[in-house]
Amino acid sequence: MGALAVREAGQVAAKIRPGPMSPKEVVSFLETLGTLDGQIKNYDWLSSIDKNGLALEGVRVTFRTGGKARDRLAILTPDAKGVWKLDFPAFARWVKPAWKTLLDQDTGSGEVRVTASKDSYYNGPFKDESQWAAYKLISPDTEEILMGYCKLGSAQYRAMELLWQRGETPMARVTLEISRPPAATGAERWQFQITRVLAEDWVVGDKPLDEGL
Repeated sequence: MGALAVREAGQVAAKIRPGPMSPKEVVSFLETLGTLDGQIKNYDWLSSIDKNGLALEGVRVTFRTGGKARDRLAILTPDAKGVWKLDFPAFARWVKPAWKTLLDQDTGSGEVRVTASKDSYYNGPFKDESQWAAYKLISPDTEEILMGYCKLGSAQYRAMELLWQRGETPMARVTLEISRPPAATGAERWQFQITRVLAEDWVVGDKPLDEGL
């Protein structure tokens, strides 16, 4: 895949949608990819994975290091001129702030790309299951498993439930904005409120998924 071979900032725009990352940040990430994930061993085309009203094509990129395999999802989408480009935030599983910062801070919010599944753990400020829906949130970039909650009946709840409307899998990729409740509420460090559902899958479109729901 040509996009993964880019090593100059001036080449980024032709093959990559950098999103919030600067061209220099994109190149820096690609330069360290071999150290992080190992050598690329295989590409598996996943065909069309259209989401959020966007035309998307997926490729599973398999890396190998130390005898272990690691995967990344390369999602291609066409620009206004029909040129297919790699969505880099999805490939890099971009989060803001970094996972360690998000998990260590007492309060605050962040944007995360995770795999979600329905759950039934209710505790602390989210102990009332008649008020909250619970979801397990997993990322390959942190060993901690998060719990995300949204108010039943809210736009965020309706957007989360859309992830399983086709019944394809019990787990679904999603891009979220999450917020940590104050420690005084009794929330665990891995419990967050889902404040926005930005996208089904990891490519964010012009309109958040929960907008208008």
